Amino acid sequence: MQEKIAPIIEMRALLPLLAVDAQFTPLRILNNDAKTVVRLLLQVATLAEAQDAPPFASCLWLKPVRGYEKEAKKFSQWLTNKG
Repeated sequence: MQEKIAPIIEMRALLPLLAVDAQFTPLRILNNDAKTVVRLLLQVATLAEAQDAPPFASCLWLKPVRGYEKEAKKFSQWLTNKG
């Protein structure tokens, strides 16, 4: 990242302000035939120095499996309804 922004920041120094640990968990949603219809990737981020601190960011990415777009849309709507 430093190489990409070096031309923009010129002679300014970059100092680390915090460190973040991120865990990624892949998940699959199966249909009645035990076939994967939706792939999910759950990301949970915490501050590296805070051992017992709760996560400060969580993200969930949904990726439909080819041929199962309808099921992915239904699952996405279900997640949205659940908040």
